Amino acid sequence: MRSASENHKKSAPQHPLMNWLKSGRFLPWMVLAVSLSVTYHLYENARLETLQRLQDDFDFRVREAGERIVHRMQSYEQVLHGAQGMFAASSEVKRDEFRAYISLQKLEDHFPGIQGVGFSLIVPPAQTNRHIAAVRRESSQPIFGEYTIRPAGERDIYTSIIYLEPFRDRNLRAFGYDMYSEPVRRAAMERARDNSEASISGRVQLVQETEQDVQSGFLMYMPVYKNGKPYGTVAERRANIVGWVYAPFRMKDLMHGINGERAADLGYAIHDGKEMTGKTLMYTSSDTLRGTPGNARFLRTRHLEIGGHVWTVQIHSTPAFETRIDTRKASLVAWGGIAASLMLALLAWLLVSGRARALDTAKKMNSELIESEARYRLLVELSPFCIHEIDRQGRFQSMNRAGLDMMGWEDAAKIRGLPYLSTVGAKDAERIGAELQDALKGITRHFEFTSSGDAPRHFKSCFVPLMDDSGSVSKLMGITEDITERKRMEQALFDSKDFAFSTIDALNAHICVLDEAGTILAVNQAWRDFHQANFPGHTIQDIGINYLSVCDASSGPYAEEASLMADGIRSVLAGERDIYSIEYPCHSPDEDRWFNALVTRFHSDSRHVVIAHENITERKRAEAALRESQAKLQAILDSSAVGIAWADPRGVIEYINPMFTTLFGYTSADVPNIEQWYLCAYPDPVYRKRITSIWSAEASRSLTDGTAIEPMEISVTCKDGSVKHAILMGSWAGTRLLANFSDITERKLMEEQVKRMAQYDPLTGLPNRALFSDRLQQAITAANRDKHPLALMFIDLDKFKPVNDSYGHQIGDLLLKDVATRMLDCVRESDTVARIGGDEFVIVLPIIETAQDAMVVAEKILQSLNRPFDLAGLHLGISSSIGIAIYPEHGNHETKLVKNGDTAMYQAKQSGRNNIQLYRDDMPEYTEN
Repeated sequence: MRSASENHKKSAPQHPLMNWLKSGRFLPWMVLAVSLSVTYHLYENARLETLQRLQDDFDFRVREAGERIVHRMQSYEQVLHGAQGMFAASSEVKRDEFRAYISLQKLEDHFPGIQGVGFSLIVPPAQTNRHIAAVRRESSQPIFGEYTIRPAGERDIYTSIIYLEPFRDRNLRAFGYDMYSEPVRRAAMERARDNSEASISGRVQLVQETEQDVQSGFLMYMPVYKNGKPYGTVAERRANIVGWVYAPFRMKDLMHGINGERAADLGYAIHDGKEMTGKTLMYTSSDTLRGTPGNARFLRTRHLEIGGHVWTVQIHSTPAFETRIDTRKASLVAWGGIAASLMLALLAWLLVSGRARALDTAKKMNSELIESEARYRLLVELSPFCIHEIDRQGRFQSMNRAGLDMMGWEDAAKIRGLPYLSTVGAKDAERIGAELQDALKGITRHFEFTSSGDAPRHFKSCFVPLMDDSGSVSKLMGITEDITERKRMEQALFDSKDFAFSTIDALNAHICVLDEAGTILAVNQAWRDFHQANFPGHTIQDIGINYLSVCDASSGPYAEEASLMADGIRSVLAGERDIYSIEYPCHSPDEDRWFNALVTRFHSDSRHVVIAHENITERKRAEAALRESQAKLQAILDSSAVGIAWADPRGVIEYINPMFTTLFGYTSADVPNIEQWYLCAYPDPVYRKRITSIWSAEASRSLTDGTAIEPMEISVTCKDGSVKHAILMGSWAGTRLLANFSDITERKLMEEQVKRMAQYDPLTGLPNRALFSDRLQQAITAANRDKHPLALMFIDLDKFKPVNDSYGHQIGDLLLKDVATRMLDCVRESDTVARIGGDEFVIVLPIIETAQDAMVVAEKILQSLNRPFDLAGLHLGISSSIGIAIYPEHGNHETKLVKNGDTAMYQAKQSGRNNIQLYRDDMPEYTEN
């Protein structure tokens, strides 16, 4: 017996918390808490990922905006470089010339924000009155009549804006303004002058501003120095500065469109210098619609150095940019996680509560089944099979609900006493009756049958005899399953197999199926017909024969092929390879035949293989014929006297013959793409277009055998880098171009040599008299068409004859070559220098503005030829006499112009040599004695 204390411990109630923990009711709450915690972390990660992507996009846009500003200012700097170059290329730039050049730049179309391009001239204090008078005389327009230098007052140096294009509207307000008088502008002008590069000013208000739409502005300056004067040092630059080309800018106009189509995404604030105050602010895009830097989510500050000056650019995001924050993913994660958390908690609650209910139900059912027949009936009713009882007379006594539904009956009472055989089809009735008799004898029976009725179904039944106390069969317990669908599937499978075998029998290929041991399981009709016709009485077409054994035992001329076939089949069966293929001969007395055998598995998991034999005799014959024709063609190509190449429609060379290698040095291993190969030595665009059209997509689509390409001369880069000339001819053969190349290099060199001998002086390489005459006629035609003058110079060397007589023709020739070189250095590429006699030269200047331009060039030549010549250790000195004639002033056709130029040259000789004479009508004509 237990003690009282033990009974007390057993009956003492447990703490409620312990009962709650043991019951597992805490589990749903714990699952919910953990799931919500995971959901929150996933939501936070998704939100941060979205913000990071937007931050990366903003940083990229900031870098892009800074680059846009710098690139825009660099493009404006190039405009000023062009204007600076115009001043450097001319001794004087007139107002009309400056206007024409700037108008060609189309500032309003291509350079937003720039107000114009101008020129500010330095005016010494002593010359201000003369300068003002000269400008007023330029035009009768009122603005020129009122011109003066502003602001008034005495200064050490004056500057004046004399050119500013476009010269209209608000730009007129800047005409005559002295920018050097204002400290901010002066600092930028001095920086540009001393550094000889572009410089921008600090924040200013342009003189062009009116009372409407006033904007902050700045100016960019580029120095202009005296032509021909040095400016390598700061001192030289300050001494030789004549003025500045410059451009004024308004900040809002400059920044317009800087950010492209997505300009509303970013706001800007640009400050002059590195400080950011109200006084330094030059531009801001912030307004009530776009937001301000103070409340923006993203903000970046960059320092840009432009033209020697620093801008501080502050860029911030706007509401338009920030609204692109995609919260859908984070929201989806949050709501999805909450829903999943609730579902998991609910599932945990169902498991906890369901487990308890299931245990209670199981206990109750077990007790009832053991104690009551009703529990047995419950199991019967819950069964998905038809469960029924039959008495000894073969009549139904009972049937469960599943059976009634299966048989199509509504009430179990209506089937009581119904003969079982009445549910069986007529063709199965006798057999099923015998099965029932055996079951009544105490034998368990299994059978299938078809039901009676207009829509018969297939059933599978099992009858178990039930014994009474005496050991006799009192009744039969039957279990029936509806197998109608299974029967339909079996029939469909049978039909598909029959279809598959019928299809295989219709194929021309010889097909055989082997099991994992190599035994023949099936063959198609083509297999049978072939072996019966070629191997009568051979067992290899019989089902059940081991194919591998037949191959292993093979002897005769094809024993090796049979052994290889057996090895290949075993490798596929072993999984060493997925497929095996072999070509083998199987000659007959009448003809030579070839076959291809292909061995594969049914699928990756199958242990059966399929062998397919195909007659490839015709293919083998075609291959042999092709090889024979290729050998003949190869012999022809190898012995050809011209270079031959095969190229596909893309220009890729697939074959070259030995003569091709002999001509150009390339082998089949290193020959490049044919188009790249010879186009690189011939840059003419018309020629290139013609060559590339050969391999164009349009040409490829219209290819036909025999289509010829028009013969053409080409320049070819050889492997050693030399260039050869050849004639390319060819035609299309299918999709390949057969091209042949004939070397014409020697002929082209001879043609070039003959042409040069006919037009150029062999000693100096300068044009001779014939080519000079042609160039002069062309220049006269162009000058007459474009209405501008040209200049013709005759140059005769002084003291050349004594040098030639004293030191010999070899030294004289060297002197003439050096003279030609010095003359070429003094003229432009567009000018012509020719030698028309022993020591006589002529120069054609096809474009000049005035006769003074020709005098400047002549002076350079005179000074150059006055310098001593160091030749072969000799220190020689000569001079020159130069005569100049101007078209059309001194002659409107070649003959008269040449005559007057020659006259001016002889006048120079008569005037003491070593001088220049411009033709005058009062000059006497000279003739050689």
